[in-house]
Amino acid sequence: MTRSIAAFSSIQFILFDLDGTVYQDLNVHHYYIPFLVENSKYADWDLALCQFCDKVLAGEALQMNAFYLPSSRDFNSPEELFKHIAATQIPEAEPEAINLGDLWALLSLIGSSLGLTENGRGEELYLRTRAKMLANAEPVDPRFRQVLDRLTQNYLTILMSNSGQEVAEEYLSAIGLKDAFTVSKFSAGKPHDLLVSLDTIDNKILQSPSALLSIGDFYYNDLALLRELGAKSVWMNPFPGVKSMPCDLELRSVQDLRMFLEKLV
Repeated sequence: MTRSIAAFSSIQFILFDLDGTVYQDLNVHHYYIPFLVENSKYADWDLALCQFCDKVLAGEALQMNAFYLPSSRDFNSPEELFKHIAATQIPEAEPEAINLGDLWALLSLIGSSLGLTENGRGEELYLRTRAKMLANAEPVDPRFRQVLDRLTQNYLTILMSNSGQEVAEEYLSAIGLKDAFTVSKFSAGKPHDLLVSLDTIDNKILQSPSALLSIGDFYYNDLALLRELGAKSVWMNPFPGVKSMPCDLELRSVQDLRMFLEKLV
């Protein structure tokens, strides 16, 4: 769904996600999967697992933005694993369920199903992958930084990420977005702690949800709850094969987001 810029005229607060929103790295699975399977019985599955991720992101396997309840056991082939994961889809949220809202969620689902993220290994894999992402990070288009700086003159801009502060700030520095937002909130615990985090930043935000614009790629984490309250939503979705979700505007790339924000200012 697309709307004219006039539909966003009442906005006073703009909430941004980090990964997949103000910076997009579509190769995360190629970093993560080799780390996931190394020194395991699945060590030679890395190519098949990466290809499976590509199929999911193309809308050719599983269902993005659906819930899955992972269970682990031993598998004899990648195909057996993929069939097992597909069978774990559930109709609605349950404790321990994973919403397949972005690439990180897909990787978590695969890792949990293989039993390779237990006993703290999941956090280790995350940090190793973030280090790989940092090593491959490129500065954003200077025009994007410029429009973010202009936004802070007229709006309260908030960066909210589930990443830890140290990791996220190092990444923001590498891509040229350090101090680009009025307020930054890390380890935000989205979606469960989203409303508490927003209220802590400024209690006027939730008093006037129609004045809030939320921009993110993980629909369930970033947009769904706030949209129900009446906030505007921009969904960053670089995967055209994935079923569209209800939003005020769907964009593919950071360049698309920059052009939208230039109109907003």
